[in-house]
Amino acid sequence: MKAAPVMHALNGRHQVRQSLVHTGQHYDANMSHAFFSQLEIPAPDVNLEVGSGSPALKGILGVLLEVSAHLNVVFPVHPRTRERMATLAWNARSLQLLEPLPYIEFLALQRRATVVITDSGGIQEETTYLGVPCLTLRKDTDRPVTVNLGTNVLVGQSQDKLRCELTNILGGKAKSGVIPPLWDGHAGERIAEILCHAS
Repeated sequence: MKAAPVMHALNGRHQVRQSLVHTGQHYDANMSHAFFSQLEIPAPDVNLEVGSGSPALKGILGVLLEVSAHLNVVFPVHPRTRERMATLAWNARSLQLLEPLPYIEFLALQRRATVVITDSGGIQEETTYLGVPCLTLRKDTDRPVTVNLGTNVLVGQSQDKLRCELTNILGGKAKSGVIPPLWDGHAGERIAEILCHAS
């Protein structure tokens, strides 16, 4: 999705030839093909089809079940977790499971959320922009601005920290954040300018 504004800004600039390489990390139709159609990105020139591995879910689902007594929990099931979820179906009965959503619909879901729990860097950015509390299941992040200025809190793999942060949020003590400088919707144009001057 981040390629879309840069590619649009570069369209019509004759000194630049664009090629798009798709990692294939998001391979479900709603998470991949929808990106291209909704964001009007051309089909990739190359698809690496790297896929993805399976995360450990049991402990996280236990905490989400506790939260589901106080809050409606929606769990979009990423393709890489679908098989693992089947083995934990007893845990999932109290959760509202969704198939992966197209990008725009997923943004709308995030915007209405009380809190988002993720391990995705892109979602850390989106929740910061939307002003929605975000708890990241990683000990570090390649998006530090979302922690330093935004709504993101790193909880790592600690169920106790996750539980504590959820309690804070549900008690009205969510971390407040601001939209970082230059997150103004014109980054693609600035990047295009830099690329054109470098060519």
